[in-house]
Amino acid sequence: MMVKINGVKFGKHGVKDEAGKYTAVHYSFCTRTDGSESVTIYARHYKSLPASLNPKNGTDISTDYFENDKVEYLAGSNEYAILKEHFGKKEEVSAQAPAPVATSIPTFVPFLRLVIA
Repeated sequence: MMVKINGVKFGKHGVKDEAGKYTAVHYSFCTRTDGSESVTIYARHYKSLPASLNPKNGTDISTDYFENDKVEYLAGSNEYAILKEHFGKKEEVSAQAPAPVATSIPTFVPFLRLVIA
């Protein structure tokens, strides 16, 4: 399922710009240190995000520091609401603990002896 925001189509694993150029992405939904919710979209494999998203990149070639393009949307923005609705769903986790797995670990493990002649 693709969602269109600012002329860019957002999919589960990537985005497509107006020209159809695909960029693989990773979505990170988190709580910031100030307590606000946000979603950060990171480009994968050092590719560029579409310019219409106004990506940030702190790469410093002189010190060999490389960063992926990223875009951050804070809670309360229309973009955050749309992305959270479509891609922020977590699978339900069962409240019941998993059954223990029966293992057959021997209580006595024989050791090899090295005989020096």
